Amino acid sequence: MSDINWNRLSRAIRNEGSVLFIGPDIEKDQQGMPVLQQLCKKMVDTYSGEITYDEKEGFLFFIEPEAKNDVIYDFKEYYEKQNFAQEVYSMIAAIPFHLIISLTPDDSIHHAFAENGVAHDFVYFDSNKAEVEKPTKDKPLIYSLFGLSTEGKYILSQEDYFNYIKAVLSDDILPTKMISALRAASNYIFIGFDFEKWHVRLLLMILNFHKDKESKTRHAVNASDTHS
Repeated sequence: MSDINWNRLSRAIRNEGSVLFIGPDIEKDQQGMPVLQQLCKKMVDTYSGEITYDEKEGFLFFIEPEAKNDVIYDFKEYYEKQNFAQEVYSMIAAIPFHLIISLTPDDSIHHAFAENGVAHDFVYFDSNKAEVEKPTKDKPLIYSLFGLSTEGKYILSQEDYFNYIKAVLSDDILPTKMISALRAASNYIFIGFDFEKWHVRLLLMILNFHKDKESKTRHAVNASDTHS
């Protein structure tokens, strides 16, 4: 990751050359802890003996397969009741990104854009290739890469993740215009990610960030820097 040259970055954003990636750690609870992490821990307490949680990698493991549906319903109901990081997302809405890729479980950013009157498309991965309009700064695309928990579709376990990677690699199911915009970008900004997790690094490789790497610039922003 490079130090941020704000003038170059601003120019790249204005010219639709910068893509923002949002990781799950951007959403914090009142104690400043990642919401997703705390929710996973709560699931372990709720379904004691049926679920374990790998906090280091961020995956749930279902000892009892039936517990997975319970967790899916709990996630759905939890995220339907509230939105997170609205102040941060409102600031992001004021920046003319043409493409934002979210790995959060919810659609809080979608609600923030709507509340701020920012026209946009919001699409989530659901195993079926949904084509999208070409992302532009006048109508940005927010793509929820891991699905949407409020629709009962989100990557919870390592098995889910491997199945997802297999689908992405073999079935060509990500929107073509989104992938084109992603690969045409010269700058990538990451906020809310833990790059120590192997699956984060693997995903970036699969999305072809290793191609033309000499002409690509990557910026990482600490999620804690977005909270006062």
